[in-house]
Amino acid sequence: MKSILTIFLFGFSITLIAQDTTVSKNNQIYWKRSGWRMNDQRISLKEIKSHIQQVPEAVPSLQKAVNNRRLAFLSVIPIIASTFLIREPAGTGIRSTRNTIYYATNTIFAGSLLFFGIKSSKHLKKAILIHNEKRAVTY
Repeated sequence: MKSILTIFLFGFSITLIAQDTTVSKNNQIYWKRSGWRMNDQRISLKEIKSHIQQVPEAVPSLQKAVNNRRLAFLSVIPIIASTFLIREPAGTGIRSTRNTIYYATNTIFAGSLLFFGIKSSKHLKKAILIHNEKRAVTY
């Protein structure tokens, strides 16, 4: 049973890799290994924004992505601050009630960092997808 499952998964992964090469990527923004690319050249986030702003339908998703990214970066500040505020008095250990608020703060803001980071990525991908669909029609 394990060998059948292994062969199936291996064949499925080859199919996914093969599908990547059949897509025409002229003037399309896509992710490849080390970053975002367009016409087989790596582009920065600033260039992605300028290309997406040329398509009015994609601008709202881009704005959501930018705002969520800002919120994710703002979540890092309380994490760093509360990490430096954690004190371990001699003999109290990790269960000290004085440090509970700092651990809770770290946990809450780490969760918000993940939440807003994932939402930012989702909205950026949506904006790029809209950009690619609209630009494919014009070229």
